[in-house]
Amino acid sequence: MTDAQGEVNAPVYRPVELSPPKPVDPERVRYRLAVILAITFLGTIGVGFWGATRGTATWNNVKEWLQAVLPAVTAVVSTAVGFYFGTQQND
Repeated sequence: MTDAQGEVNAPVYRPVELSPPKPVDPERVRYRLAVILAITFLGTIGVGFWGATRGTATWNNVKEWLQAVLPAVTAVVSTAVGFYFGTQQND
């Protein structure tokens, strides 16, 4: 871009000063992870209940889906919760 005198008006880029990242509280991360996985588990169960109210044909599909998904979700949630409670420090 040029102005009326024919000079180029280019934006001036200045370096950005980066600060070191803030330390992360591991307890907060574990808590959030446990909450997210618990919500995932409850959501899976909720979808099952929702599918059960839709009729017999749908229930058969939901039952097959739950048989495939529920054990995997349960294993992940159990592992994460076990890790969460297993690594807490006794004060």
